Amino acid sequence: MRTVPARGLFLLLLLMALPGCQMAQYGTFTREVPLAGGQTEQVQFVHGLAVTAENEDFRVGVAGLRPAGQNIFLLFSIYSKRDALPRRVKVEDVSENGAEVFVDDLHPGFLADPNSPGGVTRTWAWQKGPLIATDWRPTWFHDPDESVRLYRFTIVTSDGREEVLDQAMSYPASVKKFILKALPDKLPVRKDSAEVVPMGGGD
Repeated sequence: MRTVPARGLFLLLLLMALPGCQMAQYGTFTREVPLAGGQTEQVQFVHGLAVTAENEDFRVGVAGLRPAGQNIFLLFSIYSKRDALPRRVKVEDVSENGAEVFVDDLHPGFLADPNSPGGVTRTWAWQKGPLIATDWRPTWFHDPDESVRLYRFTIVTSDGREEVLDQAMSYPASVKKFILKALPDKLPVRKDSAEVVPMGGGD
């Protein structure tokens, strides 16, 4: 399997932090993110980074592409503030040019941790990857400008309420170029069982 060199992953992490460094002088600001269907959504940024989406019950932990080991993954996670396991978690990209559903977990579970009370955390997570071993190539990878993706978490709580958290993630053009360069020239045969890992213990 092709992997990204460790030095390359360090560079990727650095590049993903650049928007915050470059826009620090702007402080807090709001920008409109184009959505599928022609709509837009106002997203607040602080020093170039999108504000973490949260409410009284949940907080988004991770949303989007993340390097891990010598590969790149899609990773989504939420933290339950009330220690209540949700009934359902759906995550989708609702941005323009590439809207798609990533996971619709009908039986979510918390990540296990022997050092936590009860042996589990309050975190649900889902992972897809490694990216370079799949045929996932969204069209926005090839956009020459910065891409801001809006990831929508639709959560059905333990008592049946539906809550929605929208988390934005900015991908500078330099990051997308790096990812495309790391991808293999020939796309592999798609194997869903190998690329989708329900870390939360659900379907």
